[in-house]
Amino acid sequence: MKKINTNLVFASIIALLITGITKYNPTQNNDIISVTGKCSKKVKKDKFGITIQIKNLESDSQKAMVKTLKTYNDVSEFLKNIKQNNPDMEVETTEYTTLDKVEWNEKLHKSEKIGVEVIMGIGVTTSNPKVLSEITAALPQFSNIYTSGLNNFVSLELYNKERDNCLAEAVRDAQSKASAMANAVNQKIGKMTNINYNDYSGNSVGQYRAMKSVAFANIEAEIAPEAEFLADSIEMFTGSENISLRVDATFELKK
Repeated sequence: MKKINTNLVFASIIALLITGITKYNPTQNNDIISVTGKCSKKVKKDKFGITIQIKNLESDSQKAMVKTLKTYNDVSEFLKNIKQNNPDMEVETTEYTTLDKVEWNEKLHKSEKIGVEVIMGIGVTTSNPKVLSEITAALPQFSNIYTSGLNNFVSLELYNKERDNCLAEAVRDAQSKASAMANAVNQKIGKMTNINYNDYSGNSVGQYRAMKSVAFANIEAEIAPEAEFLADSIEMFTGSENISLRVDATFELKK
């Protein structure tokens, strides 16, 4: 009986397996290059806003509500007239609150209810800050009116537009970097195979405003003589908001 060389058989099997693997996986994936593209820009704030509050404190909620609603309606009509000449002005009700007012009685050494306060808030925004100064100057004709929260901000429409522009700039930056790196090794970039982005935007500091929050409480209907001067003289300087984006992109490399 002829003896079989087991070592030779084993080696042949291993060779067949290696040959099979090589045969069915003849190529590797194309080379790729990963880069980061960036864009940073400042967007000028295009909107101004204030909050108007109407507050009335009475012995019961019904009295406070009647007074507050009357003033609210009067102020709403006043703002509607202003809006006729300022179509971009927006007005919305921001608050309607009823709460028990409590005060500390020093003599009795305990808290006591002094009445019910009803508060209604109206938010006003516009691209023209002078409109807000005119509104604020005219508010003393109403009773129990307070203004606060002067804001300067970027509208959502403008922000979305500038963000998209910045995103396109970041992609172009990534393409430029990828092309330069490919040229350095005598290759070219092919199609983009993957991309994602991160938004690092935030509000910038240094917002200037010449009009401070103004409070009017129990002022008679007669407008103060300096009100007209106030409306004409106030000037506000708009700030800006930062948009900062980064894209991570992958491109194919080809010779």
